[in-house]
Amino acid sequence: MSNMIRSAGLKLILLFALVLTAASCGDESEIIIQDLSCPALDGFAGGIFWFTVNVGGITDGCAEGAFNGLIDPGPYGPVTLPSEADLSQEITIELPFAGEVTGTLSSNGTFMQLTVDDPVQVNGIVLPIIGAVDVTARVSGTLCPATEDRVDAVFTITVQSVDPPLIATPCTVSVPATGSP
Repeated sequence: MSNMIRSAGLKLILLFALVLTAASCGDESEIIIQDLSCPALDGFAGGIFWFTVNVGGITDGCAEGAFNGLIDPGPYGPVTLPSEADLSQEITIELPFAGEVTGTLSSNGTFMQLTVDDPVQVNGIVLPIIGAVDVTARVSGTLCPATEDRVDAVFTITVQSVDPPLIATPCTVSVPATGSP
């Protein structure tokens, strides 16, 4: 990537624009929370939650850590999470820089998975010096009720393509967050 974009400032501008455009998800972009122990999933009553991003925990596979300084901690919401008994269900969720997306929240018995089927194409993002770029991105999420009042989550932004090709794609950024009422 460093051979494609030489200016650190341009990298940051591009990354900011890419995060703003990510708004869909799918199986190829999933990052599952490892060693999930969701003690409150069984019988989770759901409710209205606000998510706060752990910006220091962002894992940036697109731009060598630049996302860590670009994503605001939030809070993002409100998000109405259904009870465990009502999964699989369509929900609308506000995600960092992606804004509102609608997807299906389902359970595999261990954790909840947010799936949005279609990638989003955003055309004409204007970047200083570079000009307009077109981006295709996907978003997914893994949610784990830790208690009735806390849901741990990892939201995944996968940049599938950028035109003109300024970074190597696909690349993924995982964004850890915690939800509370």
